[in-house]
Amino acid sequence: RSVAPQCPRVILQGPRGSGKGTQAALLSAKYGLVNISMVELIKQAIADNSKVGNMMSTYIDKKMMGKSKNNRHLMECGPLPDNIVLKCLVERLSKLDCATKGWVLRGYPKSRIQAEALSEAGYAPNRVYFLECPTDTIVERLSLRRTDPVTGNRTISSTTLLLLLK
Repeated sequence: RSVAPQCPRVILQGPRGSGKGTQAALLSAKYGLVNISMVELIKQAIADNSKVGNMMSTYIDKKMMGKSKNNRHLMECGPLPDNIVLKCLVERLSKLDCATKGWVLRGYPKSRIQAEALSEAGYAPNRVYFLECPTDTIVERLSLRRTDPVTGNRTISSTTLLLLLK
């Protein structure tokens, strides 16, 4: 075991609605880590027309044939090939800010094969946290979420917010 200081490499796992995004934002703010959401990373790569983004876009377009391309959503097309997703992630993790500050990752890996591939690529985490949350709480949180049709940002509706504040 090395005595050299290590940059934090944190992975947050858990079901949708368990608070991974919230906890990642808190860890990022407190410790100066780079906050990486796999879904946002994929969306950004596609929007930037990067080489990997174009590969993903082509795959999504093929899977989305017959569906409206204006409303295409990553979850509707099924999983992207692991090798393409890993390339996208490795490109991001190899940037200077991740190498110097460390990172907190959510949304990846989803399987043991993906975890092993990430480790083989040289980006094994030194911390993995699984966020447990009661099913009732998850259902409540997910039912309160709203998505802005213009920006795609998730928010809590003003009506729901008023109910929560009572």
